[in-house]
Amino acid sequence: MRGTRRSLTALCRSFSIRQIVRLTVVVGMVSMGGCQGREPAGAGDAGSADARAGDGAVDVSARDGDAADAPLTDDAATDGHGPGLGPDALDETPVTITRPVVVEKGSRLRGLFVQSADGVQERWGLWDSKLGIRCSLQTAEDGAIRCLPFGPSGWALRYDWGYFDSECTQLSIPEAPSCADGFAFVDLPTGRAVHRLGPAVERAHRYQRVNVNGVAKCEVQPLPSPARYHTLGERLDPATFVARTGVVAEGPRSQRIRTVFANMADGTRVLTTIFNSWDEEFQTYCRAMRADDGSFRCLPNVAMAASIHYFSDDLCTRTAAQSSREAPEAYAILTTGDGCAVRSRVFEAGPKLAPGNLYQILNGRCTKVTSSSTYYSVGSELRAEEFVRFRPAQVGAGRLRERWFVEENGVAMREHAYLWDTKLGQRCTFEYTSEGRRCVPPPWTGSFAEQSCSKPAIARPVEICGVTEALVSPMTSLPAGTWCAPRAIPTALGDVVDATMPNRAFQRLTSGGCISVSFLNGPFHTAGEPIDLDRFAVGDDGMD
Repeated sequence: MRGTRRSLTALCRSFSIRQIVRLTVVVGMVSMGGCQGREPAGAGDAGSADARAGDGAVDVSARDGDAADAPLTDDAATDGHGPGLGPDALDETPVTITRPVVVEKGSRLRGLFVQSADGVQERWGLWDSKLGIRCSLQTAEDGAIRCLPFGPSGWALRYDWGYFDSECTQLSIPEAPSCADGFAFVDLPTGRAVHRLGPAVERAHRYQRVNVNGVAKCEVQPLPSPARYHTLGERLDPATFVARTGVVAEGPRSQRIRTVFANMADGTRVLTTIFNSWDEEFQTYCRAMRADDGSFRCLPNVAMAASIHYFSDDLCTRTAAQSSREAPEAYAILTTGDGCAVRSRVFEAGPKLAPGNLYQILNGRCTKVTSSSTYYSVGSELRAEEFVRFRPAQVGAGRLRERWFVEENGVAMREHAYLWDTKLGQRCTFEYTSEGRRCVPPPWTGSFAEQSCSKPAIARPVEICGVTEALVSPMTSLPAGTWCAPRAIPTALGDVVDATMPNRAFQRLTSGGCISVSFLNGPFHTAGEPIDLDRFAVGDDGMD
């Protein structure tokens, strides 16, 4: 094995990859849990965890990079080991695999999913049968990882959110009588406190998080007109919610890439992430990315961003890497290319640079500069061949497909959270609509077409690599309904907002204003006409 294995606790403090099915206040199906600058929950009964995991299981409960802190994926009653790479690892024709096990139910928690007629699934979190609520793994106020209720999504709130208190810890939730059985949340230094919703009161202002000269502040924001928001009701004891007792990386002792399961107090076992695996040699979570040798490899997904603009030497020959973490990442990744030509190179991270040891090429000269960000030197490069190769894979052979990557032992990870609709040539996600569950286009992401930030602006779908189906027509999904029960409206793209400035759109500031922003994924379009729901695949709710 290369070098000294790093403390997983350090990695947890740097864990950052969160694959988002929809932009949520509680990010992802399963939030970052213990990887928020705090130690994860105690290891629990590691012995019983290892006994269940079998030969080669490694207890990673007290380590960093907790995989219980990323979205859940699809499930099936299989051992999670598909056909592997096969004889030609460079062949990128997707191989068909069996969907890995995601949830083994216990006495209280069950896995939720939505399934199409042809068997393709999308995870929908966990179900607490005792409380009758949908939940996800998050850090509770007692510091333990527990299955806490979901918060309202940014999409369902129309990306118009703020806070009720001057510390910016209590999300302001608009009054909605039909949501009275929902929950309110207060984010404390130790974790999230859960409350019942209290009565609504009229407010003339709320609070917003702002960044002033690199310092985060919570500032009051007058509202355009008074509005009613729910207050905090009864505070629920953290022990109300099922706790995680341990995290175990599973696989034979000889196997380098492992899957990671969370063990819950009720006996439930949950695959902690579909997007990453555990690299036993480098002691880090990794994700399939295109390396500089052209192949997909499991590269560290917790890494500094190596800059192409800043350097650590006065000749501007050694790139510098930026990190905002108290405990810096052990690796830095330099990304080059655009779209499907993106390639990644991995370096060992070096020492922190003194404020005066940063350089940039200005007017053709290597010039000393200053930055409010923290930069580190970059050490030796790790060759692409040192990382395990994966290849494209898929679950399903009908209209909808799940896109995966798989390595030679059959360990698989999802490429992204969305499903692939071969008929429409685009990604889709199961949402509630006026006609039940449909696999609709990805949701609108919160950009606006004009200075008042009232009319949505939609960019064309991003380029999808490795597919043969052509996009039929670009579309998005706009929110309707209440924040606790949003309903998607598939919508066509209208006219280009501004042909003279195609990459410009507007976004709400956290301070309440609306500013012009330039993006790389223009041109932006107005929202067009709603699309007939019959065009989208039907899904049915299911439970493990």
